[in-house]
Amino acid sequence: MLSERCAELDVYTNADSPLPPGNFARRLPESPEDSRIVHEWLVECMENHEKCKKAPISNSQRVLPSRLINVGPSDGSQDPRLEEGQNWQGKYLTLSHRWGDPSTITQTVKETLLRFKEQIPFKSLTRVFQDAIKITRLLHIKYIWVDSLCIVQDSPADKEAEISRMAEIYENALLNLSASIATSSASALFTSRKMKNLVKIPKNTPSESDIASPASFLTNHTLASFSDDVPNGTLGSRGWCFQERLLSFRILHFGRDQLHWECHEGIWSESSTKRHKRQKSGIRWLHLLPRNILLHYRQMYDEWYKAVSAYTNRELTDPIDKLPALAGASSRFNVFLNDAYAAGIWGGDLPQGLLWSR
Repeated sequence: MLSERCAELDVYTNADSPLPPGNFARRLPESPEDSRIVHEWLVECMENHEKCKKAPISNSQRVLPSRLINVGPSDGSQDPRLEEGQNWQGKYLTLSHRWGDPSTITQTVKETLLRFKEQIPFKSLTRVFQDAIKITRLLHIKYIWVDSLCIVQDSPADKEAEISRMAEIYENALLNLSASIATSSASALFTSRKMKNLVKIPKNTPSESDIASPASFLTNHTLASFSDDVPNGTLGSRGWCFQERLLSFRILHFGRDQLHWECHEGIWSESSTKRHKRQKSGIRWLHLLPRNILLHYRQMYDEWYKAVSAYTNRELTDPIDKLPALAGASSRFNVFLNDAYAAGIWGGDLPQGLLWSR
């Protein structure tokens, strides 16, 4: 039968097409190293998104990272290096990623700390770090924070100190780069893009003006969506990445077929101009409220339990990280609650907090 041979088709135009919202066609994703769409999203967010303009905490209260990676000039003529200090000038990005095998990832340890302050050989970095530095340079940002490089991994004291700053590190970043589908540090942010079964649609009346006009294409290839790449992607199941997504004001997700932008105003994907609503979380939205307006305590505690329930479904390489990987979210929550906190439970709601089930 004819219906059995039919397939769902999508119409795409190239990225330079001035598509209005709601148009039947979608934009064909460009090279993942083309930063134009990221610049557009970032400028739009910073200039026109009222929710995203609200600073998480005042400048006088800012706790900046102890270390940042200076990515070097945009032309890549110098290797990146580690910088220490609290007098940072300019903005910085952060990176969310899955470590994979720790023995294969570039790490700062006591032995390499001084050497990395001089130089971190770009070619020695794992692929996901190289790509993160490339996109930081493309955006003309001087610094990026990467956990394995900005925390001294064999120093318990340093790890404890930096984990206690995790909320501020992610909240104060200009943008978080999320390796949403990367399975390890050897994976790439800039994935190869090749649309299958892409057929160019011929124009009815060719003319000289049509030569420069946007081309249209037809395909039955379905691009991975935000849901495919983010909630159901690799990082969507990882414990440490839970609070990183909660705390970040802006996130650039690197998906299988396209980029996705997430901020407090909504979610956009590279292939579409349509905005999707971001799912609200009580913890994520708390800092958007005036400090003198608090939710009812019962509602606040319930939001916390929802977050913990979602978090406990995630995976951790080392079970000992279960509480540290939630420390940033709990510290941000407690800015408003001002309650005693211990091991995921709040003193003001102890009876309810002790009730649990499998």
